Amino acid sequence: GGEGRETGDNHLAGNTASTMKRFLWRWLKLLLRIFIVIKLLLLVRVGMRTTDGVESVEVKEGLGDAYNEDTDTFDIMNEKNVSFVLQPSTPCDKSVSLLVMVSSGPRNKDNRDRWRRDVQGMEGVRLVFLVSRGVTEEDEKMLSEEHSLHGDVVQSSLPDGHRKLGYKILTGYVWTARNCHHARAVAKTDDNVYLDMPLLLDLLEQRKMVENTIACGSGTPHRNMKTLRSSGPHMTGNWSTTKEELEADIMPDFCCGFLYLTTPRVGAALVQAALIMYGDNEVVQIEDSLITGVLRERLPGVSVDALETGMMSKLWLNIFSYCPWLTITKLTFFNNLVTSKTSSRSNVQYVGPVTSPAVWRYYICLHIEVGMDQIEQTVPGLVPPFIWNICKR
Repeated sequence: GGEGRETGDNHLAGNTASTMKRFLWRWLKLLLRIFIVIKLLLLVRVGMRTTDGVESVEVKEGLGDAYNEDTDTFDIMNEKNVSFVLQPSTPCDKSVSLLVMVSSGPRNKDNRDRWRRDVQGMEGVRLVFLVSRGVTEEDEKMLSEEHSLHGDVVQSSLPDGHRKLGYKILTGYVWTARNCHHARAVAKTDDNVYLDMPLLLDLLEQRKMVENTIACGSGTPHRNMKTLRSSGPHMTGNWSTTKEELEADIMPDFCCGFLYLTTPRVGAALVQAALIMYGDNEVVQIEDSLITGVLRERLPGVSVDALETGMMSKLWLNIFSYCPWLTITKLTFFNNLVTSKTSSRSNVQYVGPVTSPAVWRYYICLHIEVGMDQIEQTVPGLVPPFIWNICKR
């Protein structure tokens, strides 16, 4: 009798487990269908949004009107007659296939030295640091001495500043067009980024840079991203954009500024587009969405692309990238090329492993603030100030 009851209990437990599996499977299939429907609706929405198009700008060969051969100066948006204060004494030779432009602060010598060690001995790679004018004379003196030793600093006469990054990166494309136009690809990254350079070189061997593209090396293209409007000293405050700067509530498709690649020709075209669009206006929009989004979409036929190859990369490029939450998740925790990125000013860790509490703080705060930003846009003043300060940098 005992054995019979035990067998019956086991049979009952087995039936219960089987029923639970069927129940969970039905819910999983339902959630999958809902997810697919949402994705399709997003694709339709984006398709309808992009069919309106934007007015293209006409650019000339090379740097066009942005460079003055007689005075050896150039124009970056509303900044006229810009010149190079420091630059390498020799241009790229034809063996250079990849130019790496690292955006760097005047005082960030330790980061620059780390980059020099990481890239040392890599065949076909040229490294330059994009640096704007220092705040003090001592900054300028130390940078000049560093450049005398290494010869890899590209410094313009423009002032430094977080909201001036767009100017600095466009200056890098001017130097590239003049001195490294034979390179197959030009990468933009930051001095506080840790990059898997061997993997990057392998990827560039597997796929050649398509001429009219900007390839996102940090995750996947950002699509369907709402324009952030919050301007306080919070996690997202650094990326806020006012209506005057960008009227659209949905950003153009763009690449994260941690790493993106293009060709010297497209870089030169971006400089011209910036001059045509903002020749009379100061620009404070954050660099990555400005250059790879707003300026890029004004160039006929130039699109954002994924750097990585394979079926999964195609799925991310054509489907998953239309969901901002998935894009941010991949960028933050599953970033194959950018292994680490930490803010130089506030020590916020943007990229890292899923085991890192610091990365999770950034990730959670980012989503909380995006939600609160949407509430504020709908009902201004509804969110108490102390809640914003929870995620203060």
